[in-house]
Amino acid sequence: MIEKFTRTFHPVGQGAFYTEKIITENSTYNIVYDCGSITWKSNSRAKGDKLQKYINNTFRKDEVVDLLFISHFHYDHINGLEFLRDRCQVKKVIMPLLDSETKILARISLMIENGDTSIIDDPQSYFGNRTQITQ
Repeated sequence: MIEKFTRTFHPVGQGAFYTEKIITENSTYNIVYDCGSITWKSNSRAKGDKLQKYINNTFRKDEVVDLLFISHFHYDHINGLEFLRDRCQVKKVIMPLLDSETKILARISLMIENGDTSIIDDPQSYFGNRTQITQ
């Protein structure tokens, strides 16, 4: 039985970062929908990065994210994933399956915005072997 359910639309400006927390008698489940912001760009690992601080304030170190949905690979929806991945244990990722032409276009778009393309090139390596990837 669900004891508490919280849905948060995080105020990150231009971009998307939504979370849900479901608390039952025996467990807590965290769900994340996208994780990015153009308003709070995360082009560096600088200590003062707003998006990184926001993620750190949202999740405890090594907190489990049971399910991460990535709607698409625009920079303002994914540029916080590196911080989320490094902060939390992501168990499962649901992401778009891209054909080869769409992968090329997504890579170009991310390169223009100084984004890391490794999530498109090899999502399993990006998240690690402990994460289940579904495309």
